[in-house]
Amino acid sequence: MNKVIYLSRGPSGSGKSFEIKKYVPSGNIFSTDDFWGSDYKFDASKLAQAHQWNQQRTEEAMKQNISPIGVDNTNLSWWEIEPYAKMAKKHKYDIKFIESTSPWWNEFKETGDVDKLIYTLKQKNQHNVPEEALKRMLQRWTPTNKLPIQESIMNFKEYFDEAVLTEDPLPPDWDSGVYSDKTSFAKQVKYAMERAAKMGTGSSRVVFNIQFEGRETALKVAKNAKGLAQNQREADYSLYRMYPDITIPLIDYDEVNYPPKWIHFEKAQKLTAAKFKQITGMDFTRFGLALRNSEVSGRGYGVSYTIKPDELEIIEQSELYNDVVDLMGNFDILAGDLTRTANWGLYEGRPVIIDLGFSSDVKKQHYSR
Repeated sequence: MNKVIYLSRGPSGSGKSFEIKKYVPSGNIFSTDDFWGSDYKFDASKLAQAHQWNQQRTEEAMKQNISPIGVDNTNLSWWEIEPYAKMAKKHKYDIKFIESTSPWWNEFKETGDVDKLIYTLKQKNQHNVPEEALKRMLQRWTPTNKLPIQESIMNFKEYFDEAVLTEDPLPPDWDSGVYSDKTSFAKQVKYAMERAAKMGTGSSRVVFNIQFEGRETALKVAKNAKGLAQNQREADYSLYRMYPDITIPLIDYDEVNYPPKWIHFEKAQKLTAAKFKQITGMDFTRFGLALRNSEVSGRGYGVSYTIKPDELEIIEQSELYNDVVDLMGNFDILAGDLTRTANWGLYEGRPVIIDLGFSSDVKKQHYSR
C-alpha cells in the first residue's frame, strides 16, 4: 500500500480540522498551530520559525514511514504547500488534499459570498482569528484544481523534474563562511563591497553586481533583520516557477543559514514609466493604482482610487495585470512596492518584478512599529 500524506485546505473556521480527522489518526496530524501550545499564545514574529518546526517534524514522520500522516494547516496557496510537496516526492508519499464539507464552505465555493463566509468563520474558528486576517486568507485562496500540480505523486514528480533549477554557490573566490550568524551584518556587507560593485541600497538590503557564468547578475545581501525577512520571502522557487513571465529569475540563495543571508538573481535593466507604457500600452501610475484597488477590494474595503473607465478597461484586460494580482493573492505580496518603478526591471524585453520581499507578514513584523 502506498504511503499517504493528507493536506487540509481552507481558512480558519471552515471545518478542515474536523474533516482531516476522518482520514488520519490524531497522533499523526501535524499543525503549525501546535507550536503555540495548548493555550495558543500566538506570536507573529515567530511565524516563520513555527512553519519550519512543523515541516521538520512532518519530515521526521516520513523518515519513519508513518502512514497516513496529515498536515492540518490552511494551505491556501501553492507556496504554503510546496515544502510538503517536496518532502512527499523525496520520501515517496502520495498526496491527498482535504477540504471541509461544511455547509458554509460549500456555499462559499458555489456563491463566492465573502461577507457571509467571513461572518460564519468568525463564529466558528477556535483561535479568535480577526476579521482582517480571515479576509487575507480568502484573498490567498487558490482552488485545488488551479494549483500547479494534481493530487498524485506522479504529477509532483513530473512538475519538479520538468522545473529543475540548478543551484550554484557564491562566486568561487568568496568565503561563504563570512555569511554566518557569527559575522555581523556590517562585516558581511563590507565583504561584498570589497569584491563587487554596488548596484543599489535600501533600508534593509544592499544589491551587488557580480559576474556569474560570463554574465552580470544581482546579489542581494541583508543588512538587518528586515533584510533577512525579505530574503526569506523571496527565497521561494515556486513563486518564480508559477510566474516566470513577470518575475526576475532566481538563481540561488543561502541555504546554510535561515533566514538566508543572501539571495542571487538574474540582472534586469532599468525600467522607466515611459518604457513600461511603450511595451504594455498602460500608464504605470494608473497600473499601480489598479493594483492597490485590487488589494483593498480583496480585503472588503471597496475601491479607493479613481481611474478613468477606458484606462481601467485596458488595465484589467491585460495579462500582466491579472498575473500580478494573482501573484499578490497567492504569495501575500503587498501592492505598495509594486507601484514604484524602482521595484521593476526590464528582462528579455518584458517588464518583470525585481523585488518581492514586502509581504503583509514582513510589514507587520518590521515596518509597523
